[in-house]
Amino acid sequence: MKKSIGKLVLILLVAVVLFPVTVSNGVVEAGTDPALVDNMKKKSRQFFDMKDENGVTYNVYVFSNNEKKKVTGRSDIWAGASEGDIWYTGDYHIALRKKGSNVVHIQRYDVVGYEYNYTRKMIYLLSSKNIGQPDIISFSTTECSNCREARMYYIKDGRIERVKIKTDDDVDETLWYSEKPKVIGKNLYQSVVFTNTEDIGVHFNTYSFNPKTGVMTLIKTKSYINDQQELGDAIYKKWKASPAYVVN
Repeated sequence: MKKSIGKLVLILLVAVVLFPVTVSNGVVEAGTDPALVDNMKKKSRQFFDMKDENGVTYNVYVFSNNEKKKVTGRSDIWAGASEGDIWYTGDYHIALRKKGSNVVHIQRYDVVGYEYNYTRKMIYLLSSKNIGQPDIISFSTTECSNCREARMYYIKDGRIERVKIKTDDDVDETLWYSEKPKVIGKNLYQSVVFTNTEDIGVHFNTYSFNPKTGVMTLIKTKSYINDQQELGDAIYKKWKASPAYVVN
């Protein structure tokens, strides 16, 4: 009886305070009470359905206990913000709930000190249509007029794992791009990078992702620079307008 009471108290506390996080990688049992899951969704700034590589669907909650909101004023306009854009800042946590399960897992990966433009949908999914290819969630930020970076995660064995980016012999934990990646095939992605200093033009980067290792590897770059810049701009417009268009 004592053990059952303790479990009930835990569930009630979580439902009341809406998942305050003091340690990562915790596991909270939601029982069969749907109100707890509803509270988790209300607490979350973003809510997604994500699939793992086997096509299993999870509810993914992105939430913060210290979130602050601001709105871009006229004097604060820059490449990453237009007047009236809504921003949120905080330490963000990711929780998973397998559809049909009564357990919510608070994951060990936290996105600490994350500031993002909510209006511009800077947290987004790269959705897969193939079994064997998981969905990827990206936490992106604008760094300059032609560059963004994204911290990317996917679901492996029921847990969130970090995507690592491999370029030549270098492995990083962020993807740099100007135009966000799109899915061009099974575990294949293509993004666009603009350069506006040396070798001015556009570069189409193709990546291959390995769900077993979590590594996204740059396998090809097609560049249109300098005297090919005008052609590159035309190809980019077609690439952006058509989700099915790929630069080989």
